Amino acid sequence: MSQEVKQALKNVHDEIITKYYGCGSPFPECLEGMTVLDLGSGTGWDVYVVAQLVGPKGTAIGVDMTDE
Repeated sequence: MSQEVKQALKNVHDEIITKYYGCGSPFPECLEGMTVLDLGSGTGWDVYVVAQLVGPKGTAIGVDMTDE
């Protein structure tokens, strides 16, 4: 896990961190300004991190089928 991702995780609420059931998050380099779509985002752990990595000019979209 890169230092950039570790720093972003510090800004994610504890409830999201403890309910993370993902299968890994291989974040690529150079996401700034990109649009990222996370299908099956669950609690949104990845989306919260990616939103910080894409920065103010990028977009992070999380889509999940659960009602919550």
